[in-house]
Amino acid sequence: MIQVNLVPVVLSSVAAMGVGFVWYSNALFGKKWIELHELKGDKMDKSSMGKIFGITFLVTLVSAYVLSIFIHYAGAIGLVLGAKTGLWAWIGFVMPTSLATYLFTKKPMSLYVIDAGHHLAALLVMGAILGAWF
Repeated sequence: MIQVNLVPVVLSSVAAMGVGFVWYSNALFGKKWIELHELKGDKMDKSSMGKIFGITFLVTLVSAYVLSIFIHYAGAIGLVLGAKTGLWAWIGFVMPTSLATYLFTKKPMSLYVIDAGHHLAALLVMGAILGAWF
């Protein structure tokens, strides 16, 4: 059984949330993301944001935990190899499954690029932190 160190799991999850805050800020892709999702007026309910961010952090913890196991099995010791493991996780699991969802739901490809790019950046950062911790 693999012993997962929860400290880097939590730290990488916090970092991934930070990536999301920057990624979806108005300075980067936030305005375009809102426009593409047509989240205006009553669709832009901010009252449940605390709950949404809380759940998002929990699922990010799950991703970081599983990524740490991938890094262990890959022997990806160090920042660069950890980030590469995050890249491979994105290529193998996130990119193809989310692309299929966007194709079937007929969402704009620009929205896919924004969201998939965020997941890539988050997995690279999480992988780098987790790999550096080994």
